[in-house]
Amino acid sequence: MAPRHFPALAIGVLVAGVLTAGVATVFSSGSAETGGPPVPVPTSAEDFVLPMDAYDLSPAQHLEVARVHAKLAEECMRAFGHHLRIPVADSTPYPGNMGYILWLGDNQIERYGYGTPPGRVDDPYESYGVSDAEFRVLEGKTTRVGGKKVPVGGCNGAVEGILNAGAPGLDGRGRPGKADASRLAVFMDDASLSAYKDPGLRVADAAWAECMHRVGYAYEHPMDAVGDRRWAITAKNDHDPPPQGTPAEIRTAVDDHRCRLETNYYGKRQAIYVAHQQKIIDADPHLFANLRILMDTRLRNARQVNSGAPVVRPWG
Repeated sequence: MAPRHFPALAIGVLVAGVLTAGVATVFSSGSAETGGPPVPVPTSAEDFVLPMDAYDLSPAQHLEVARVHAKLAEECMRAFGHHLRIPVADSTPYPGNMGYILWLGDNQIERYGYGTPPGRVDDPYESYGVSDAEFRVLEGKTTRVGGKKVPVGGCNGAVEGILNAGAPGLDGRGRPGKADASRLAVFMDDASLSAYKDPGLRVADAAWAECMHRVGYAYEHPMDAVGDRRWAITAKNDHDPPPQGTPAEIRTAVDDHRCRLETNYYGKRQAIYVAHQQKIIDADPHLFANLRILMDTRLRNARQVNSGAPVVRPWG
């Protein structure tokens, strides 16, 4: 039977939301269209702080946890006769929140156009293939192997238990669930979906399109430029992708970024995402407080494993 394709674990790399005196975000007087609160005028990746960042780890901290998770899961799998290697990315994380803000400023567009610079990832976990037998042990779909008891939840569940030990459940009671550490990514996706429907984005798109029209482009939305068939790689052409980093692509990306800056497209998107994330946080602040505790606990426990401190292995 063909190996299963095991997806990357659901723990994204998100930037920690810590505002310091060194972050100099400028704010405009407000939203001319809505009369709402001031809209930020960001000029660098460090300015793109969103409310949910305050409940997450930094990219480097996520990588620490990811490496320990992989190390322990591999150890557990060996206990059941499976020599599985779980790859963990070892490269520069993409600046946090850039996928929401659609920031191009750190992509070296003058060299790569819309392409991602080499060595940059946004998730410390990589996909990997497993056999059916490995999958059953990894996810706890079997109870015994060779007479030896498989931990509840499998090796992944056992490792999550080690990392989560000492933290409360997100409801404040009991223990964290196996997938609780990935809940923040789900909340961020929920905020992204509601933000996408915000009419303020249509206003921002229109201002950007007007700027692009003035310099000779017919795009109506920034993603139209990114997805231009002259350079975009899609499921339909990935077997024979178009040329990347062509002069036309680079010129378009540079003009695109300039228009996003001139119309404060980035700041408008940020303001909208701030509002939609904060709405979700305000609906259940206690859950988010417990989520922060969980994230800190996972980092602390990962560091204890790395220090050589005694840790109970459920597969031992």
